[in-house]
Amino acid sequence: MSRPLPKMTFGLVEERTGRRAVRRRDIVAIKAAPEDVAAALGVDPGTPVLTMTNCYWDQHGEITEYAEDYLGQGRELSADFDLD
Repeated sequence: MSRPLPKMTFGLVEERTGRRAVRRRDIVAIKAAPEDVAAALGVDPGTPVLTMTNCYWDQHGEITEYAEDYLGQGRELSADFDLD
């Protein structure tokens, strides 16, 4: 049975290992969709799609998470920030 995670992945890593995420890098790029991703997005392999890569580092400078998301037509990437 699949269900949502109770917290973000980096929160689970800290809870279970003590490795606390202290730095994050987000990379947005346009890349060619690999075959497996293209099938899931309903596009031809090699079609340019928007990607979002997230890297998290712990308090020791070691990577704790690396994730790459592919966004096809009709998908949206957004972020909200408080400016006060």
